[in-house]
Amino acid sequence: MEEESSKSGLHISWAKTKVPNFRAGPEAQDLVVNGHTVDGVSEFIYFGSKQSSRVNSPAECFRHIALAAGIMNDLDDVWRQRSLSLHTRFCFYSACVMTVLLYGCETWTLNKRMWAKVQLFHVRCQCGILSMKWDDFIPNVTVAATSGLDRIINIVRVR
Repeated sequence: MEEESSKSGLHISWAKTKVPNFRAGPEAQDLVVNGHTVDGVSEFIYFGSKQSSRVNSPAECFRHIALAAGIMNDLDDVWRQRSLSLHTRFCFYSACVMTVLLYGCETWTLNKRMWAKVQLFHVRCQCGILSMKWDDFIPNVTVAATSGLDRIINIVRVR
């Protein structure tokens, strides 16, 4: 492969090349190819999604919650702008935050505990946009109905 790709001016980056383990079982072994050591890994990032040899994906779920939380914090000035209607703010939230939160979720295997964490993050974001405090004791259903995002809560079903 190195020989053929070099004809086109391409070269393999041996530092970035890894041997993945996609299935449960023994760890992927390190390989030596043309004098270069290729590391075996059980987790790696592929197209922005963490791939793992484990069946459950809590690490990927936590990673996406953290990424979405960072975006929520970065957009704090937008959420405080009273010149924007709630509808506009929630459209912005759906486009910028929810897409990051749910990117690749079709490959996740969530148990009820992890699904509850995703829902909790979603409701907290809505409360932040609506300027509701945690001690207001407003039911999640009311928050979702007020935001107009009650349809998004049930996007993913827990199996």
